[in-house]
Amino acid sequence: MTSQPSQPAFSSPQAELLLRLLRVSDQLQRGFQLCLRPYALTHPQYNILRILRAAPAHGLTCSAIGRSMITAVPDITRLLGRLVERKLVSQHRDPSDRRVVWTHITPRGLTLLRKLDPIVEQAPLDLLHSLSSEQVQELNYLLQSIAAPGESLSPVSCPSARLDPKQLRDAEASSEIASCCPISPASVSSTGSSFASRLRRSAKRADRRPE
Repeated sequence: MTSQPSQPAFSSPQAELLLRLLRVSDQLQRGFQLCLRPYALTHPQYNILRILRAAPAHGLTCSAIGRSMITAVPDITRLLGRLVERKLVSQHRDPSDRRVVWTHITPRGLTLLRKLDPIVEQAPLDLLHSLSSEQVQELNYLLQSIAAPGESLSPVSCPSARLDPKQLRDAEASSEIASCCPISPASVSSTGSSFASRLRRSAKRADRRPE
């Protein structure tokens, strides 16, 4: 009785690479989360504090914060609410348009970020310690080549930060900027959404096996 030839583990080298990227990404995110755990912060909450630290003096609307997040957050209102409860951020309604809510980082939030700065700066060195400087540069180049066109890795930049308060208020009221929280992943940049869609389609193809 002849044995049946074994099916390949992956339908293509690209499928294998995609799975490795997804697994490594999950491992790195969990590793980074461990750095934040002693401070009772999640990665998205930390990301919000970083965004607000770099924001202009008048603060940011929650939809502007949502567009600046590294990953899409389905309910940024809840995240901001927890930060408000801990007095790490504060919020107030715009006196000229009560529909618009401005969010600021508080002195307490800035103090917490200063404590975290050396830890966060050390985290990439620890998590990627197995790579040489040359390998890090090469991997950065390769990952950039598969990112969606125009995709930015800057965690603290916000296009809305370049608008003055009146421009932002008018944009919010006219729905040029998504209405205030909650936001959906679709309100994040179109390039990020496009890249995520490509990843989902690739993952589905990876699950298929040749007949």
